[in-house]
Amino acid sequence: MPAIISLRAVADALEEQSDQNDSYLNPATGEILTVTHEEERMLEEQDEDEDDYDEASLSQWQVDALKQVREFLAQKPLHLLPDAFAIHEWQIMNDFAEEQKDDRTRNILSRALHGSGAFRSFKNSLDQFGIEEAWFRFRRKALEDIAREWLEEHHLSYE
Repeated sequence: MPAIISLRAVADALEEQSDQNDSYLNPATGEILTVTHEEERMLEEQDEDEDDYDEASLSQWQVDALKQVREFLAQKPLHLLPDAFAIHEWQIMNDFAEEQKDDRTRNILSRALHGSGAFRSFKNSLDQFGIEEAWFRFRRKALEDIAREWLEEHHLSYE
C-alpha cells in the first residue's frame, strides 16, 4: 500500500533541485532522496554486483553515501520528481513581478528578468523594494502547487 506523501517534503525537494541532481520518491515509503549526477555517474561506472568502491579516491563518508544511494535506487518503483527545468523558476519570478500592484515595482521586476544576469537582477530588485519575504512566500506556494499537481498526476495520496 502506498504511503501518504508529505506535500511539504516534495516541495522541499523541488526547492533543492538544480541541473546537478535528481530527486526520487519511493511511493511505498514516502522517502525522497536527492542524488547528484556525479553519484549517478560513479554508480554507473561500478559493476552492480560489486559492493566495494575505490576507497583510495573516496573518503569513508562518500563510500557510505554511495552505498545508501545504490540501495535506495534499487527500490522499485521510484518516481523521478520534476527537475529544475520543469519547475520554470523564471516563469515563477515573472508571475510574481506581474502580481505586484505598484506599477514601479512591477516594471522594475519585469525589466530585471530580461537580459544577462536576470536572476541576480531580480534578486537585487527584491532587495531594493524590501519584498524578499513576499517573494519567498510566493515561490514556496508555487513549488507547493507544482508538487501537488505532480502528486495528483501520479495518483499519489498526500497531506
